Amino acid sequence: MAEERLQDRVQEIARELMESYICSRTSRSLLMNPAPSWSPKPGEAMVLYWINAYTESNERGPMVSEISERLNVTAPTVTQHLNSLEEQGLVERRADPSDRRIVRVRLTDAGKAMIRRIHEHRLRLFAGLVDHLGEEDSLRLARLMRKAAEYMNRQLGLAARQPDAEASGGWPVGDDRLPARDGRLPVRDARSPEGGGRK
Repeated sequence: MAEERLQDRVQEIARELMESYICSRTSRSLLMNPAPSWSPKPGEAMVLYWINAYTESNERGPMVSEISERLNVTAPTVTQHLNSLEEQGLVERRADPSDRRIVRVRLTDAGKAMIRRIHEHRLRLFAGLVDHLGEEDSLRLARLMRKAAEYMNRQLGLAARQPDAEASGGWPVGDDRLPARDGRLPVRDARSPEGGGRK
């Protein structure tokens, strides 16, 4: 009987966690497009963030195939995002100096400014959450969310199960990296096999 009550309690807590997790995914989707009046669409914002992170370790900029591989989206989807971002003046495509057959993508000054603007907006949003929860609960929540994300990524194998990053609110599925304190997505060494880049 005691074991049954324990299992009932575990199931009750599991339901609470599941509902909270679903809510958190909705919040993440909103976070990726915090200001529709001026921010790029969620998928476009994710492309911007990843290009920005990539160019910190490889100033040449990524190729479309590298963006596609890392964000787990098709090359035509990436091209569609890049076309839109280019029309907005946020990215530019240039031939690789060492091989002009290769086209690489870089942020323009306007693109870098957009990254900063989105980050500042998100930071204000979370500052309000700190005021709402208090410092102690906010720090505890941050630690728990990281632990939960690590567990869910391991258990669910998201990269193999979801074909498009936009299905997860614009965040690259199956990616166990967490945003740095400045809001950027850490990029793996572009020269490593895991980074999907090339020497």
